[in-house]
Amino acid sequence: FSLDGLTDVGGNLEIYQNAALTSFNLENVTNVGGDVEIYDLPALTSFELNNLSEVGGYMYINYNDMLTYFTIENLEVVGKEFEIYDNAVLDSFSLSSLMDVGAYFYISQNPALKSFDLDELMSIEGYLDISNNEVLGSLDLKSLEYVGGNLAIYTNAELLSFYIDELTDIGGNLSIYENALLDSFVLSSLTDIGQNLYIYDNNKLTSSSLDSLTDIGEHLNMQSNGSLMSISFDSLMNVGGYLYIYNRSVLTSVSLEALMTIGGYLSISQNNELFTLTVDALTSIGEYVNIYSNNEITSISLDSLIEVGGLVYIYNHSSLTSLSLNSLVDVGGYLWIEGNGALTSFYLKSLEYVDGFIGIFDNASLCQSLVDALLTQMAEVGWSETSYTYSNASC
Repeated sequence: FSLDGLTDVGGNLEIYQNAALTSFNLENVTNVGGDVEIYDLPALTSFELNNLSEVGGYMYINYNDMLTYFTIENLEVVGKEFEIYDNAVLDSFSLSSLMDVGAYFYISQNPALKSFDLDELMSIEGYLDISNNEVLGSLDLKSLEYVGGNLAIYTNAELLSFYIDELTDIGGNLSIYENALLDSFVLSSLTDIGQNLYIYDNNKLTSSSLDSLTDIGEHLNMQSNGSLMSISFDSLMNVGGYLYIYNRSVLTSVSLEALMTIGGYLSISQNNELFTLTVDALTSIGEYVNIYSNNEITSISLDSLIEVGGLVYIYNHSSLTSLSLNSLVDVGGYLWIEGNGALTSFYLKSLEYVDGFIGIFDNASLCQSLVDALLTQMAEVGWSETSYTYSNASC
C-alpha cells in the first residue's frame, strides 16, 4: 500500500499481523513522534521508509518471515530501543545514517543475516546485543564511540572477526562468548568498562586488541578460549572486582604490566602451557591470591605487591623454581605454599603480618632452612600463629 501524502506521524506507526501484506511504501514520512512497529508480517518482502529521519520512541522490526533486505537510508535517531529480531530470511540491512539509539539496540535471532551497514552509528545509550545470528561472518561498527549499558556479542556461530575501533567507553559489561569460529577482535580505543569484562568459550580465538583499556569497574573473567596463546592488557591499571584467568590449552603468556589494584581476588589457575606471567606494578589485592596448577611457569614475581586482604595460595606448579613477593607486608588471611616440586627459592623479606597460619610444605626442592628463616623473621615482629612446615628439602 502507499500513503503518498503522509509526511509526519505525531504518535505511533504500527504495521503488524497483516498476513497477506507483501510491501508498503511510506517514502514521504520523515518523522514519527512515537513508536514504529513492523512485525509479524509473514508475507512482507519489502518496505519503503527511506526518508524517515527520526523516531521519537522505540522501533521494532521483528518476526517478518519473508523479509530478505531493508534500508532506511536517512534514519539518524531512534529515541528509545531498537529491535531487529527473528526475521527468518533477512540477509542484510542498511541503516547507513543512523547515529544514535536512545535505549538498547538488539540484533538477534536472524538466522540468515550475513551483513549490515551501521557505519555512522556513534552512540547507544542502553545496551547493544548482537547474538544468535548464525551466518553473520564479520562485524564493523567503525564509528561507534559510546555504549551506555552492556555490549554483548555471543553465539554467532560463523562470526570470524569484529572491529569496533573507535569505542572508548562501555557503561556496563563487555561480554564476548560462545562465538565458535571467532578468530580476532579489535577494540583498540576502549579505555573504560563500567562493570564486567567476560571473554570465554571462543574456541578459535587467537588474538584480541584491548590495548587502551585502563579501568574495569568490576570483574575480569577470561576462560576456555582454546586457541588463545597470549593475553595482554598492558594499559590496564585497575580491576574493581576479581581477576580470573583459566585456560587449560595453549595459553603461554599473560601480561598485566600496568595493573596496580585489584579490588577482589586474583586467580590464575590451570593454564597448562603458561610460561610467562607479568604483573610488575600490582600493589594491592582486596581479597585473596590464588595461583595454582600452571605447570610450565618457572617464576612468579609480584614484587610491587604490598597488601592482600585475604589468603595467599601458591600451589601445585611442577616447574616453578622462584617465587618473589619482596614488598609484601600484610596478608589478611593465611599464607600457603604447597606442592611446588621444583621450587628452590622464595622471597618475602618485607612480610610483617599474616592473619592466620603459615603453611609451607611438600615443596621437594625447597630448603627447610629458608622456611625456618621466614618463621624467625615473623617471630621477630611478633607473629605467633600456627605454622605447618614439613616435607620440604632437608637442607
